[in-house]
Amino acid sequence: MKKMKIWFVLIVLIALGILTKFAVEFAINWRNPGPNYAAQRTDYYIYTDKKQQHVTITSMKHIFDVAYVKNAQPDCNGPYFPAIHIKAKSLHNAWLHVVQTDCTAEPRWLHFIDAWPKGHEHYPFYAIGKDFADNPQWNYSLFSKPLSFWIGHAYAVQIDHEKKTIECVGGISWGFRLPWWSLRPVMILPTALTEKDWHTDWKVFQQSLPEYKNI
Repeated sequence: MKKMKIWFVLIVLIALGILTKFAVEFAINWRNPGPNYAAQRTDYYIYTDKKQQHVTITSMKHIFDVAYVKNAQPDCNGPYFPAIHIKAKSLHNAWLHVVQTDCTAEPRWLHFIDAWPKGHEHYPFYAIGKDFADNPQWNYSLFSKPLSFWIGHAYAVQIDHEKKTIECVGGISWGFRLPWWSLRPVMILPTALTEKDWHTDWKVFQQSLPEYKNI
């Protein structure tokens, strides 16, 4: 009987050792899927996602309809990252988007304008048109994450290219976190931006729009 107990303990210890080995190897080798360049879905797929959520937010006295998914499906541009679609009901013809992170390894990503590439006719605007849609993507592993937070400020604006003016309608703050304990990004839920936020962020946008006046 005593020998059986010893064998049982040995078998349990061996099993635990094997499980621990596999768990450690999994943790060391695990990587997120990264950008899906062959994505079959657009950012607007969120309206067919069962986990889609919708809120109405008032920013600067203007109404915004916001739909989002906290973790996008694997066949999206940014698998498991948040996906968002914002509609502004008031008159506007473009969107500006500035992002702040704590990515110290790449200083250029600490505070940047998320837009068409420099040199493009639409730079520094994120989008020309009615809606804002995004599904960011970053490469990371369990023990190597380039940042712990990513916060975007998306503003609906009315541009007058002849008068060289930009009027802000309002905006939405949103983003995600990459906690050390989580395999997947955790969404920072959308909230309203204020006029104070706009005046702060305009200083960043103005560097790329020196000829335009904020009204």
